[in-house]
Amino acid sequence: MRLKDASNIFPFFEEYIESLVKEDRVKTAISYRNSMNSFKTFSTKISFYDITSDFLKKYHKWMMAHGNLETTIGIYVRSLRAIYNYGISKGTINDKEYPFGKGKYVIPGGRNIKKALTLEEVARIYNYQPVKGTSADKAKDFWFLSYFCNGINFKDIALLKNKNIDGDMLRFVRQKNKEHY
Repeated sequence: MRLKDASNIFPFFEEYIESLVKEDRVKTAISYRNSMNSFKTFSTKISFYDITSDFLKKYHKWMMAHGNLETTIGIYVRSLRAIYNYGISKGTINDKEYPFGKGKYVIPGGRNIKKALTLEEVARIYNYQPVKGTSADKAKDFWFLSYFCNGINFKDIALLKNKNIDGDMLRFVRQKNKEHY
């Protein structure tokens, strides 16, 4: 890639999104596009030098005023941080003005409230008797497979093969983490 001008972050967003699509990470690319569109709505042109702690606080306040939750703001600002880091990796901006982190702008974390089912609720699902061979019957089977495998993701279930069975163990790499292996 030829060195891009630091005066506009949006070409960096576009390039990064394109690389995500090429890696078949379409959902992540959509999330980055949503983030980029939000920042474009906030300001039609943003340079790397515009991204300061004050800028991020103003964006945060603007997002809240438009009815967005902390979770959404966190997702969008994490995307912006990734683009900022991408700009650093390309030599477009240096890291001495880095606006994120302790003592600077701290990205909000969403509240991840996990609500476990009670044993009575699990028993109700277990005791439910759908018609054999129906989609409800299959859904119940997949739900219990996920439940008994500590919440295995349904995409990971769909990709299981016989080779994933190792004695009395089920071994697999989560698709979400496969590039790290």
